[in-house]
Amino acid sequence: MIAKLVMLLAVSLSLIGCDVMVVSGLVSCDAKEREALLALKQGLTDDYGVLSSWRGEECCSDWDGVECSNTTGRVVALRIFDINNDDGLRGDISPALLQLHNLTYLNLTGINFGGNPIPNFIASMKMLQNLTLSRCGLFGTVPPNLGNLTNLVQLDLSYNSLIVDSLDWLSELPSLSYLDLSGNNVSDANWPQRTLMLPSLKQLRLSNCQLSDDDRAYSLKEFSSTSLSTVDLSYNFLTLATLNWLSNIPSLVSIDVSRNQLDGVVPADFITNLTSLAKLDLSYNKLKAVVFGINPTTSNLVALDLSRNEIQQPLPELVDNLPCKTLEYLLLDFNQLSGSVPDFGSCLRIRELKLGNNKLERLPTSFARLLQLGRLDISNNSLEGNISTTTFMNLNNLTGIDLSFNEALYISPNWNPPPKMEGLLLRYVKIDPKFPSWVQGLTNLRGLDLSYNGISDVLPSWLWSFSTNFQMLFFSHNEFHGTIPNLSDKRLQIVDFSWNKFSGPLPQFHNDTNVLKLSHNELSGPIASICNLHTLRWLDLSYNQFSGEVPNCWENMTSNLIVLNLGNNNFSGEIPQSLGFLRGLQTLYLNGNSLSGELPWTLRNCTLVQLIDVGNNKLMGNIPKWIGESYRGVKYLMLGQNQFYGSIPQEVCYLTRIRVLDLSRNNLSGHVPTCVSNYSSLVEMNDDSAGDIFLNGIPNPVFSLGTNEGYTDYPYLLSRLGDRGYSDYAYVSVQWKTSESKYQKTLWLLKLIDLSDNQLSGSIPQQVFELKGLISLNLSKNALEGQIPPNIGDMEKLESLNLSRNQLSGAIPESLARLSFLQVLDLSHNNLSGRIPSSTQLQSFSESAYAENAQLCGRPLGLCPNLPTSQLDDDEERTSSSTVKDMFVSTAIGFVFGFCGLVAFFMLKRSWRIAYFNFLGVLGD
Repeated sequence: MIAKLVMLLAVSLSLIGCDVMVVSGLVSCDAKEREALLALKQGLTDDYGVLSSWRGEECCSDWDGVECSNTTGRVVALRIFDINNDDGLRGDISPALLQLHNLTYLNLTGINFGGNPIPNFIASMKMLQNLTLSRCGLFGTVPPNLGNLTNLVQLDLSYNSLIVDSLDWLSELPSLSYLDLSGNNVSDANWPQRTLMLPSLKQLRLSNCQLSDDDRAYSLKEFSSTSLSTVDLSYNFLTLATLNWLSNIPSLVSIDVSRNQLDGVVPADFITNLTSLAKLDLSYNKLKAVVFGINPTTSNLVALDLSRNEIQQPLPELVDNLPCKTLEYLLLDFNQLSGSVPDFGSCLRIRELKLGNNKLERLPTSFARLLQLGRLDISNNSLEGNISTTTFMNLNNLTGIDLSFNEALYISPNWNPPPKMEGLLLRYVKIDPKFPSWVQGLTNLRGLDLSYNGISDVLPSWLWSFSTNFQMLFFSHNEFHGTIPNLSDKRLQIVDFSWNKFSGPLPQFHNDTNVLKLSHNELSGPIASICNLHTLRWLDLSYNQFSGEVPNCWENMTSNLIVLNLGNNNFSGEIPQSLGFLRGLQTLYLNGNSLSGELPWTLRNCTLVQLIDVGNNKLMGNIPKWIGESYRGVKYLMLGQNQFYGSIPQEVCYLTRIRVLDLSRNNLSGHVPTCVSNYSSLVEMNDDSAGDIFLNGIPNPVFSLGTNEGYTDYPYLLSRLGDRGYSDYAYVSVQWKTSESKYQKTLWLLKLIDLSDNQLSGSIPQQVFELKGLISLNLSKNALEGQIPPNIGDMEKLESLNLSRNQLSGAIPESLARLSFLQVLDLSHNNLSGRIPSSTQLQSFSESAYAENAQLCGRPLGLCPNLPTSQLDDDEERTSSSTVKDMFVSTAIGFVFGFCGLVAFFMLKRSWRIAYFNFLGVLGD
């Protein structure tokens, strides 16, 4: 009996132990499944150690991304993905996954599978309920056998290079509730019919799928889904007709048809039946007007985005047609709305109101009824008048206001802004020259923009103590003077004090500073204190009076720094080797200093550089070959006005994306490289880099834009404020036409080569004139010889050509007359001969353009008297011949008509004949 009790107790304890192990999730990993996972790992290259935990026996408890059943110990979920989507995790999808018989969840987002198709064996994994292969570099046609996965609830194949030629297989997935094919080609698939017929589908995402209107969808009312709640059709080619069949789906809660081709007036009855609709995004289209037929008692519209259209209605008229009683987010910016701003008295729930970039003229006296208003954007309009104490009275929830770019709007020193303000943007608004004292009452202020306000004052001492929340300050383009205090204890992340009159040394800033812009001031001394700013992404200290050596501490910033501008100061010494640690650097300015020595070889590590300007220094040595080998993506390379010598290395021709190449005013010798035809950006005539990211700023590293169904969910307007930290465009200063010019906002239009003022010899290779997209070419002040290649006329876009002060000989090519855009021409001080080709363009230049070519003639120079008649200027010959011919013809006609008229008069009247001959007799006497 005792033995039985002991045995029973042991069994009980064993069962309890099992239960404890189950409850604790301490299940053992199945050996076959562990081997299958290791086979998957073996087929992947893992640069960042994402799968480094995949070792040991217990794959269920110790391996990241692996989830097992607490009861069976079998793998049920696999979540391994490359969060950064940067090819750090790449390889093949191993068929070993078929060994995971209980797998219901598979997410491989961001793993690069190298352009392979979706493997057929995926369709055999019939237990799958969730399949996510987003951004995996997949290619080919979506296999219809995915219809075998009859248990699928969620399918995400978004942002690959897949072609969907049919969606018939969707009918085999009765439980599918989420479908995302965004970023693939679905244009030939019968997408409206097949998706609307899915009984369980709730979310349909077909953004950027090359979709156009499908007439077959408009008669499918009987097939309209009763469960579909979210539709994303953005970034396609759809028109207003698409809204017709969408209006037949009463279950819709969210519709996004932004960035399509909606043109005209939104149908009046579009959302009449959509009583559940909460969010509607029609932004980035070409809508001219909106006249909703809305029943205010049934509408539940919360968020409406009509921004970036062409709506030309008066704003009060538009507001009268909106369901204002339910709206919380109303975005109407970037349209052509006119008239006065209404008080929005019926929009009592409004939390965010964007009216920026329209043609509005006047603000209401008060927004007092909008008690929930949190963010207000009325920037860039034509508003005038004064911001009074009543304008924003009682708006205690208002945390962000943007009134920028309303130059006729005046804010008095007595203004009393809402007390909870966190973001206040007043750029280009009239303010008194003294620093506004009302700022002192905004103790929650995080971001303040007082740029371009005409303020002439010192920074008040209370500015640094009244608020501990400051993160962004923009005081640029004013007349602030005095010194900047030590700010190392202030957690400022973005500081823009550029274009003022600050003097004194460089102050210290907090280690968390991301953006520091102090350019165009009168600051002086060394800049060693920047060595402590390890998180800097943008540093601009240009156009000051800083001196000493450039600090050699850049290894502290590693890949954070993207823009470094130390140009136009008084720095001396060599360029520090540690700059090579800035592997994320995109823009580097060291120009306009007194830097010496050679370019450090460590700069070859900065392979992301798109613009580098070290011109106007005292640098010397050969132009390093690694520039061409490492800077394959560089677009703007300025090494001019230094002391570089030797020949131009052939490796420079690897810079196929180059748009501006300035090697002028050095001691370079040798020949002009013949391989310049490799410069595809200069060969092509299109403007291919209008969207260069680095020209328009870089992503805001400080504040990410939280979203709530696509709408901002942050308590202040710091997203726009943060963007202004990066709003300066890249620029270059180049010799353009007849003077030094600075190109900034139009820099992407500039295509230029300047090799002038060197010691280059030999002939000009005809490959130079294959650069049909080139706008400016300067080869002057060298020792070039030979003839100007006859294909120069192929450079159709050329506006400035300078070949002066060389030893060129022979005739000017006739094809030069075809350059209709040519505005500046200098061929002077050569050995050119013959006549100047005749064209309206070439004869419009002054004599100086052709001067000091002893044997050159023709307009605008003198005629060609020493040449045979056959070589006279065609235009001069034609003009002379035509003039003589016209003179003889006119004389003959005049003589005939005059003589005949005189004879006729004498024949008709005898008395006139007698009088005439008597008169001749008197003259004779």
